[in-house]
Amino acid sequence: MDCVGAVPLGDGLIPRSDGLTWGCSDLSSTDGTHPSATGQRKVADMLLAFFRTDSTARAWYLNR
Repeated sequence: MDCVGAVPLGDGLIPRSDGLTWGCSDLSSTDGTHPSATGQRKVADMLLAFFRTDSTARAWYLNR
């Protein structure tokens, strides 16, 4: 069984099929690779959505 989780890959300002984009403000001004505070929020929201909706993760995360 594969359980990948949220995949934060994107193509800058070109939206993915789910609308995800990564703007400069979403990345650290220090290295341009790691997420800034707004980028961290995007990653956290994706992970939370995954944990709440994936059939395997949901049972574990919601303790059901």
